[in-house]
Amino acid sequence: MKAIIALQKLVLTPSSKVVDILRHSYLIACKLNLEDFKKWCELELNGYFDLPDEDIPKHRYIFGSLYVKNSLSGQRTTFKTDAIFSGQIIREGISFFEEAVSTNSESIKLQLKDDVDTLLRKANPQLNGTNFIFYIEVSKAPFYKVLDSIKFKILELSYELEKQGILGEDWEFTDQEKEMIHNFNYTIHNVESMSNHNIDSKIYNGKG
Repeated sequence: MKAIIALQKLVLTPSSKVVDILRHSYLIACKLNLEDFKKWCELELNGYFDLPDEDIPKHRYIFGSLYVKNSLSGQRTTFKTDAIFSGQIIREGISFFEEAVSTNSESIKLQLKDDVDTLLRKANPQLNGTNFIFYIEVSKAPFYKVLDSIKFKILELSYELEKQGILGEDWEFTDQEKEMIHNFNYTIHNVESMSNHNIDSKIYNGKG
């Protein structure tokens, strides 16, 4: 089967995992020397850990509601503070998103980064005890949006390759197809400035 058609079918199969779609895309990018596409696949698969905030795609900044929970009483309350504390940059690889949406819970709880947690406790000394736990609760909708965004971008790029006649019979691209890549223009994602945001996301399991 032609590599590009196989990729399109994979994207359009509802049960396909985005991590598998990205792996297929990565192989195609390697074979065609599409360096920007290859790098993007690597980042989405392995995470954006080594990039500054301003170089991380906007769709990876997730907003939710900030809560504080008393682990002794089980009581939780909404914590009112600046909006910046209610959002996080999700730097993890795409499997983080897929695992998050696969849970039975209707929402996702994210642990705060350590320095943000410390800052909030210093500003609110009444919540300094270890029994008080800060976390962000997020709807699954933005997580699904990230997954759908990746699938759409890959589908869009694969269609552009198909229009150019770059298909890859039996997953091998001819010299002519590789030469045609030199005239192939594409954009993977737009980077927007998001400096001074919270990073290093972890799922909060609700225990404690």
